[in-house]
Amino acid sequence: MGEISKGLLGISLVQAQYKSVTFEAKQNNKVMNRVEFSLSLKRNITFNWNKFRMSICKYSFSKGFIGRILLIMALSGKGIIAQTRIEGTARDTDQNLLPAVNITVTKEGKLLAFAVTKTDGSYHLKVNAQVDSVLIAVSKMGYTNQEFLLPNKNQRLDFVLQKGDFTLKEVKVELPPIRRRGDTLSYKIEEFQSVADRTIGDVIKKLPGINVDADGIIYYQGNPINRYYVEDMNLLDGRYGLVNENLPHGKVAIVQVYENHQPIRALDSLRPSDRAAINIKLKNKVTKTGNFQYGAGFQPFLWNVNATPIVFVPNFQFLTSVKSNNTGENLFPQFYDNFQNGLFAKENWLSVSSVSPPGFSPKRWMDNRSHALSLNTLKKSTRSLEMKLNVSLVLDQQRRSGNSTTTYFLEGEPVHFAEDILSRFKTNHLSGALEFIKNVPHAYFNNKLTFEKEWRADEAQNARFTRIYNQENSTGNFRISNNFHRIFNLRHTTYNFYSLISYVQNTQDLSVKLTDSLANPQQVFSHRGFNTHHFADFSVRIKKRFSIALRTGSQIALSHIHTKLSGHEVKTNTVNNFQWNTFKTYISAGMTFTPGKWWLNLNFPFAHYYIDYSPEERRRTFSRLVPEPMLNARLKSVPGLEFTGNIRYSNLLAQLGDIYTGSIMQNYLTVVSKNTDFTDDRRLSGGVGVNYNNAVSGLSFNLNLNASRGIQNRLPQNYILPDGSTEVQYMAKRNLSHTQSGKVQLTQYLFGLKTSLSAGLLVMKFQNEQWVNGYPGSFTNRTIEPNAHLKVNRFKQVELTYSTRYTHVKGSNQPESIRQFQQQMGMALAVVKNTVFIANAEHHSINAQDYFFSDLTVRYTVPKIKQDFELGVVNLFNQNTFKSIYLNNYIMQETIFRLRPRQFLLRGSFRL
Repeated sequence: MGEISKGLLGISLVQAQYKSVTFEAKQNNKVMNRVEFSLSLKRNITFNWNKFRMSICKYSFSKGFIGRILLIMALSGKGIIAQTRIEGTARDTDQNLLPAVNITVTKEGKLLAFAVTKTDGSYHLKVNAQVDSVLIAVSKMGYTNQEFLLPNKNQRLDFVLQKGDFTLKEVKVELPPIRRRGDTLSYKIEEFQSVADRTIGDVIKKLPGINVDADGIIYYQGNPINRYYVEDMNLLDGRYGLVNENLPHGKVAIVQVYENHQPIRALDSLRPSDRAAINIKLKNKVTKTGNFQYGAGFQPFLWNVNATPIVFVPNFQFLTSVKSNNTGENLFPQFYDNFQNGLFAKENWLSVSSVSPPGFSPKRWMDNRSHALSLNTLKKSTRSLEMKLNVSLVLDQQRRSGNSTTTYFLEGEPVHFAEDILSRFKTNHLSGALEFIKNVPHAYFNNKLTFEKEWRADEAQNARFTRIYNQENSTGNFRISNNFHRIFNLRHTTYNFYSLISYVQNTQDLSVKLTDSLANPQQVFSHRGFNTHHFADFSVRIKKRFSIALRTGSQIALSHIHTKLSGHEVKTNTVNNFQWNTFKTYISAGMTFTPGKWWLNLNFPFAHYYIDYSPEERRRTFSRLVPEPMLNARLKSVPGLEFTGNIRYSNLLAQLGDIYTGSIMQNYLTVVSKNTDFTDDRRLSGGVGVNYNNAVSGLSFNLNLNASRGIQNRLPQNYILPDGSTEVQYMAKRNLSHTQSGKVQLTQYLFGLKTSLSAGLLVMKFQNEQWVNGYPGSFTNRTIEPNAHLKVNRFKQVELTYSTRYTHVKGSNQPESIRQFQQQMGMALAVVKNTVFIANAEHHSINAQDYFFSDLTVRYTVPKIKQDFELGVVNLFNQNTFKSIYLNNYIMQETIFRLRPRQFLLRGSFRL
């Protein structure tokens, strides 16, 4: 029926019937051998094998199908292998057909057959092996694995799979401690944590290039960050301390730093930023965690409670926090938005006296009773639209006591006096924000409604000479505002629209009572204001390296102020009742040029100011067209190395509070009147910087030099009376001021030793002019401040930290200077199982007067319930006072501050 040949050798299939087949082996058309074999219905093969084998072994066979079969049969010396067929389906317990189910057939670990079920759940297996039994295994992710030991025969097997857990084998990928990809640095958290760390904030403090100050503000390369993200979602804005101090570091895989981060993605390539952002990358997509603490102590009775549950899942984040303590923990920094300007800084015109607190941790000096509640939630839709709600309430009381000695260095005899001061501050602050955001590369939408309400009741008692001044100041502040921002791109043009509407209302009432006099000075203050700011601009990109932006906008501020001073020695002109309205329109042209490694930005705005000051006695107006050009430059010469430069000319024109003819008692000693012309301050400033950050070598360096020159059109006149009270007036006269500053910091991280070394220097000089008691004077203050830091985390059981700083402040008009030396040392030791010993010590020396502080904490962790118990002693040496020195212009003030006594605190905590 067919013939296959190669050369002179061939095999012919000469006969093929249903039950028999005949093969012939030929050479030169001569039959050399013939074999017949039969096929049964069961496809078993029988033939005279030995006779055929002896003949065909003398020849070579072709690579055809028949040749390969015969060659295998000849060389193996065995009969043809039987084939077993197994088929069936796979279903779940609900009888649904399951695709992609893996089915394997093995014998003693050797794979004999493999199949995957089709979309209809069916499978087919062919087993070519002479074995009595086989092991059949069935598996699918999300279902329980099954195994069956069955006879090796033709059969049908239908499997039913039950849902269950499927655990992948652990795969470890070792990453370097720090990686750089473009402008993103990634810190591997496990490489920087130590036995004493509990939250992610503890670890961030140790990352190279990052510093965290006493208020929890994070700095990168010397500049504060502009965003704090968790999985690239901005839940808390500038209140990121709530995450930093409560998220367990064990939940975090990587901390990322986005250099030159522009928070608005639609402006990323048009207006790059010189600030960085922090992004927290979690280990799991679904993170339900939190920080819960409870503690009590004595001398006096102490408490510290913190309950902060946290939920981070894709497209949804939630954090709420309840805190209460009287242990010196300041809650305001965690509940204050560091990215926004101070709400009530300008409106709080009146105040009671207080002793200046020391410049170290509040836990040593703050006598407080603080309670706080915060609710924060963020939901992100599938269309990238985010809805965010933030609400905070802080109830805070503080008490400060001490004494101060003040010296005014004047022409002739200096004025010198001492006083004892006791102050009490009670502040209730409620704030909230509802925000809708869409932030994608080609469009930006934001609408934010905010409100803030503050109630304050402050009291102070000053004992000076034989007189006691009792002061009370009640304050009520309220603000509500709506902020709308819209950006979108059409082809190569970006359109930007912004609108802000705000209403503010402030009231204050300061009362002073003298024990040896019937006089009772009282200052009443009220302010109502309405503000708007609107602008529209568009930016056009030309050939990817050049862009132009044009903006036009307007600002309107309408204010009414009423003040009245009664019962004071100042009898004339003690009432203010005026309208202060400011109208500003502006237009600006900006150009951005990015040739190669350079980034250049020039902005040239023109603004027209019209100010209407309308007191009852005489109306005055002010109109001025002013330019405010600004140039920024940045050069990235090599990866990690950046040079920056900027120069700016600005005009600070009259603002609310710059003019009022009636006297205002700002505190119990100072009365101020500003019956002068509108403010017209001009300032020229500039700076250069060098930043270097090599993530591979761990070396970072930053240098910044800044200078400014200001020209003002009025000069303050200070009149100091023998009892230390002050009256301030202003005169129309040219006034010059100069500021120069330089800051350098060098940090080296040694990866092998897990050690960070840092050293830096700050130099600053400020010069201005003032009149004091009828005499002109030029005053200069100089500050020099070197610093050094060491952090060692080489061994898992031991962590060591050391920092030092020396400050020297000298004024040109004072015979004294300030020389302050500080040292801080810390050690965490885990030599006993589940136990950590934490010791901290501080040394402060001010003008050769030394102060020593020490704290000791023993922490024990119960492994089964993952709960910590701490016994801590703060201020072990019971140092109860601290002296600080303030030096400025012609004033020198020494303050003795009463500190918190030695205290013991037993605290428990656990983290989910």
